Amino acid sequence: TIVIQPAGDRVDNTTIVAWDGLSNQLILRALDAASICAASGSAWTSETTGPSHVLRALNVKPSVAGSAIRVSFGRDNSPEETEYVVDTLVDAVAQFRESNRHAG
Repeated sequence: TIVIQPAGDRVDNTTIVAWDGLSNQLILRALDAASICAASGSAWTSETTGPSHVLRALNVKPSVAGSAIRVSFGRDNSPEETEYVVDTLVDAVAQFRESNRHAG
């Protein structure tokens, strides 16, 4: 897992994570199936395709940028909800990596 964090100030409730070579669309579908909202870009560019301008500006390599997702939490999210998101991500990524291992 790669946590993408720009240098300097950042919003502390938002995290961008990526997995080299995985599709963010697969990960987003798995999260959606688990009733978790996440995005592959910033809220104001969610209709665009391809790596976000932020990831390009950070020189994130394309195979990583193509798997990046953004997860935001609010003050009303519980620790249990945060753990559910993390556990779901870990399970989904493990499943996709296992599928890729068998396909390749």
